[in-house]
Amino acid sequence: MKWKTIFILLVLAALGIGYWAGFQSFFSTGFTTLRQSNTIQTFFCPQDDCDEKLIQQILRAEESIDIAIYSFTLDSISNALVAAQARGVSVRVLFDASQASSEFSEDEKLQQAGIPIKRMDLKRGIMHNKFIVIDHQFVGTGSFNYSENASRYNKENMLFIQNSAIAEQFEQNFELLLPVFLQFYQPQ
Repeated sequence: MKWKTIFILLVLAALGIGYWAGFQSFFSTGFTTLRQSNTIQTFFCPQDDCDEKLIQQILRAEESIDIAIYSFTLDSISNALVAAQARGVSVRVLFDASQASSEFSEDEKLQQAGIPIKRMDLKRGIMHNKFIVIDHQFVGTGSFNYSENASRYNKENMLFIQNSAIAEQFEQNFELLLPVFLQFYQPQ
């Protein structure tokens, strides 16, 4: 009977070690596989340099980039979008009008570069989305605004999702937002 007890304890210990290693691996990398090539990555600002992670994704874009963003004041991200558009990537950006009216907003810079932008001015509420869809298969979303405060000082989060079905849902939402842009902020 002793050998059966020892065998069972060894099996349970091996299973526990394997489980713990997998658990540690998941949380140390912040990365998990959903199904085959579908992935999710999590980032937390400021320690994970969310702006740099986002710029890396923008630089990989081949076909399209759609963004709905509340606050956008980071030159580095607008520069990456201008470069993507110059490479032939279709770029569209939806801004909240109250934030776009800030002198630091990147909306005018993008518009001057030929990137179609719209400024959403709701009679009630704000356009508080923060998402990017790249090439109909990648989504970046979370609390992260494209600003210096969000990148360097605030406690923010960003989630990268590589999944075409989820990207399609965000694209549908983006398209639904377009007709809501009834009033436009016009720079003086």
